[in-house]
Amino acid sequence: MAQALGLHTQEGPSSRTPFEIEMRRRLWHQLGVLDINASVDRGTDPMLAGKIKGVSVPANVNDSEISPDMETPIISREGFTDMSFCLMGYDGEPMIKKLVYVQGGETEGERLEIEQTWHKRTESTYLRNLHSQPAPVI
Repeated sequence: MAQALGLHTQEGPSSRTPFEIEMRRRLWHQLGVLDINASVDRGTDPMLAGKIKGVSVPANVNDSEISPDMETPIISREGFTDMSFCLMGYDGEPMIKKLVYVQGGETEGERLEIEQTWHKRTESTYLRNLHSQPAPVI
């Protein structure tokens, strides 16, 4: 149904507001996380496979910074926001697919390197300045 709605494409009417574009991105990527979890639970391959890559990730912003009546594009910001936890999960989707659904027969060392690369990217992108900011409410 999400694909029928075109959530997996960047294309669409130019009349879409920045808020609608952002919400479509959030919904599509969250469906990707649900797809991975469901496939692990049922022991099958993910239904969305490689289709997640075609959609930009949502912006790293607090929900209070966006609204349906916005006219300017939403710009990601540095640091931990309301979206950071979700973004870490979205960023981990390709890693989970590689680790759970081994397609190339990666060695244990290669699998460890995939995990460490994700961990370093998460640390530098989302958690680097977390201790210098007020505690987030999740």
